[in-house]
Amino acid sequence: MGKIIVSLILISAAFLTGCGLSALENRSEMKPPTPGEAPSEVTPTEIESTSPSQTVKLPDGVVIQFQRSGGLAGVMESWLIYSDGRVVSNQGKTVSVTSQQVSELLQKIEQLGFFALPARYMPLNKCCDLFEYTLSVQMAEKTHQVVFYDFDPEVPQALWEIMAAVQALIDESAH
Repeated sequence: MGKIIVSLILISAAFLTGCGLSALENRSEMKPPTPGEAPSEVTPTEIESTSPSQTVKLPDGVVIQFQRSGGLAGVMESWLIYSDGRVVSNQGKTVSVTSQQVSELLQKIEQLGFFALPARYMPLNKCCDLFEYTLSVQMAEKTHQVVFYDFDPEVPQALWEIMAAVQALIDESAH
């Protein structure tokens, strides 16, 4: 019985260290995606390239697509925000805000430098129930998509502010 308990403890420890600091130790072995290669989490229909001149395809009339996935419960949430103020969730729920609110949000996104941000921010360790966020924005002739994760110190404050503003618009549309 004692050998079984010791074996279970060792197996548990090995499992838990898989999500530990090993990614930090092997940082020099980690490589960013090759330019032009779509990351595995993003389908080719969503993004054609991760290069600075990437092409993001949004449905007609959509100016913002916001996705949140992962976490402990394996959440998959997605919202499409249209220029006319419609907000559509992946649950099929449609609500609305004013087109003026959408315009103001787009102005804030541009002022905070969204279109100059890198396409991806990858944490050293994607383990342990992190949320992945994908934000795609189309404004006039400019389109851009950024993928980022919770607790990644490389994500700039401006991107968190943009995400909070998008989430506030979504929350407001639900009321």
